[in-house]
Amino acid sequence: MTIIDTHVHIHEPDVPNHRLVRRLMPAALKEIVRPEGVDGVIVVEARQDISENDWVLELSETEPLIAGYVGTLDVYSENFSLDLAHYATNPVFSGIRIHTLSHSGHARENIFLGNMGHLQTAQRSLDLHLDYWNLPLTDQIARAAPELPLVANHMGQVPLARRSIDSEWLNNIRRFAQHPRAFMKVSALLQMVYRQPSPWSRSFTEKRTVLPPHDPEYYRAAIDVVWNAFGEDRLLYASNWPQIEHVGDYSDEIAITKTYFERMGSDIADKFYFSNAKSVYHMATR
Repeated sequence: MTIIDTHVHIHEPDVPNHRLVRRLMPAALKEIVRPEGVDGVIVVEARQDISENDWVLELSETEPLIAGYVGTLDVYSENFSLDLAHYATNPVFSGIRIHTLSHSGHARENIFLGNMGHLQTAQRSLDLHLDYWNLPLTDQIARAAPELPLVANHMGQVPLARRSIDSEWLNNIRRFAQHPRAFMKVSALLQMVYRQPSPWSRSFTEKRTVLPPHDPEYYRAAIDVVWNAFGEDRLLYASNWPQIEHVGDYSDEIAITKTYFERMGSDIADKFYFSNAKSVYHMATR
């Protein structure tokens, strides 16, 4: 079975970035993912800086582990289409990621929606690093660009502090899933245990000693929700490495999804770990 991890971050070790747990190159990542059967990764931007696009794409020329790259562009720029056309000449450039849908005015909103049309025309994707209470704001994108793949990160920042399902998260996940081109990354599950309100420790140092549950059964109810909402064709495996190292190892994270999806049979597991990613990100043949 081919496995593509659709959400990892790499970084130049000598460039500061306080957002990342570790700043490592692909060689270090290989040592972690290869033992778990991972064949390739989608690198996701980590700096919200267009220069990162150039660095990752250049790196991908000699690093076959990189199956795709979700980068960053200024979604409010009137030059968006030109910038997109420049990067879209590289098949590794799979799409872009955004972190907010607060447009600060109708003029900026109209520019943004127009640019989502350009992204759709270029057959790229839009990753959404949004909290679940903001997912309804994606309705406007789906209306403006109905064929644009919308990929929610980290199960919509699912609150997993307790086994019980948060009703607001549940309702917003179901609403988002109604869009035919909405997809969900089953990722960062260990981290989401620390979503507030949480009985678990919240400080970085304490998280190293008070770890989240590693029993896959703890996460089953939440995965059931996205499975029932999105089905076998719109869920993607992702880890959020290296950020998961706040609270666990790569092997702990992937064990949760392997326990859940491999029991469903090889056809469904293949979709979750590979085919759906290939469809969304149009991964380059390496």
